[in-house]
Amino acid sequence: MYNEWMSFRAKLRPDHVAVVVPTGPVRYGEFDAQIDKVATRLAALGIRAGGTVAVHVPDEYVHWLFVLALDRLGIGSASVGTLRPDNPFLAALKPALVVTVEKGRNGATATLEVTPEWLDETFQLPSSGPPQRRGLAGDVVRYFSSSGTTGTPKIMAVTRAMAAHRIDAEQLSAGIDAASRGCILIGPGNSGGYTWALGFWSAGASVVLNMGQAASIGRSLRRTLPSHLYLPVGTLVELVRDPAGADLQPMPSLSVLVVGSTLPRALAAQARKVLSPDIATKYGATEVAGIAVGATIAYSAVATFVILNVGGATASFSVSDQLSK
Repeated sequence: MYNEWMSFRAKLRPDHVAVVVPTGPVRYGEFDAQIDKVATRLAALGIRAGGTVAVHVPDEYVHWLFVLALDRLGIGSASVGTLRPDNPFLAALKPALVVTVEKGRNGATATLEVTPEWLDETFQLPSSGPPQRRGLAGDVVRYFSSSGTTGTPKIMAVTRAMAAHRIDAEQLSAGIDAASRGCILIGPGNSGGYTWALGFWSAGASVVLNMGQAASIGRSLRRTLPSHLYLPVGTLVELVRDPAGADLQPMPSLSVLVVGSTLPRALAAQARKVLSPDIATKYGATEVAGIAVGATIAYSAVATFVILNVGGATASFSVSDQLSK
């Protein structure tokens, strides 16, 4: 399973870069050890395997430490953007614990306030490994909010086996290997953002986090040199129109995947000129609870393929073949 691959990569190549953040690289050995230490402190809170924890931490790196630590404990997690009482997702989730950076939060749900001091104390713990628990394929590891076409909020549960299958499919379709570096400008609260990051880590690759803090995403991309870039259309608009990046050269080796909606033809052409000639679109169908995903090259005159993953089965067909029928 993917959670075991993380520790395996840390033992195999502890000095290989797992994460790139604005303060510098974090290597697999350190990353794996920090996940274990967070898991140790969470286990001391007495939350049982099979429980649910809501994570409300803006810092992407720290957020992922909690998500991965909870996974190792067999506890399902959900990323939430707001802790307001009128958040229907949070109300339906009914978590046993809320992990947050908000100070002095009071409520019926138990709260862990994550402060810099809490993190420093955690990282200074001796490395002893997390409490031992073998993950089962049917364990629910992740919860997402989905409304589909009905507009009615509902919870989508993802088991360990489902997550593992999606990760394998993403690695295959995107060509991810240990030399890859992914920059994902979509948070783990999105099923795609969650799966894509795990796809890179499971392959022993690197992930760029906290890119949103950069003054210029375009310049940060040239500095961190990702091989893959995942972003929504709105962020792509900001990226290609960024005045700070107007004098930057395209990145021919960068594979760009635009998600969330259709990509306007004019925007695709502009992105190819200033960013990379390799632009693709990826769609997710919320009406079927995220079990169907398709990918196709955006506005390409060259024959390409659509890869579909529906309920665990993978199929592909030629776009040009379909258009000719």
